[in-house]
Amino acid sequence: MATTQTIIPPTEPQDVPVIEGNLGSLLARFVALVIDMLIIKVVFFIIFIPLGLVASIGTFLIMPMPLFFFGGVGLSFVATSVVAAWLYFAVQESSARGATIGKRIMGLRVVDENGRRLTFSLATLRYAVKIISMIPMMLGFFLAFFTSKRQALHDLIANTVVIKVS
Repeated sequence: MATTQTIIPPTEPQDVPVIEGNLGSLLARFVALVIDMLIIKVVFFIIFIPLGLVASIGTFLIMPMPLFFFGGVGLSFVATSVVAAWLYFAVQESSARGATIGKRIMGLRVVDENGRRLTFSLATLRYAVKIISMIPMMLGFFLAFFTSKRQALHDLIANTVVIKVS
């Protein structure tokens, strides 16, 4: 007689109501950001520096020195790092877990103001505004000290909240 086996699919985190008691602390958010930036930098150096060196040698042979330093190689590193960081944050924050590796380590999750999972486009908007938050001496991040839901500029514009998960 054959036995039947029921396969239960893994469950996604459910919508979480955003209340004052489950907001992520500013310290946990800062530590998560530091962890995420370290991960991005390490991966960038491991993968892209060797590729950049190979490209640089080829570029140096055919390109004048000033154009070499201020032209294609430098711009491609900047563009690549921006795209890699965007994908790192947007893909993970719009995933079922709703958090980057750093946020998961710190027990945090990013949701919209109604406690729902972020869409990829909303996570992309949040990342784009995060760049703007960083530019003037990280001033966009300091808004989190003065808002009731601890929202930085990128959270306010994207209507997102960082919460604690258990």
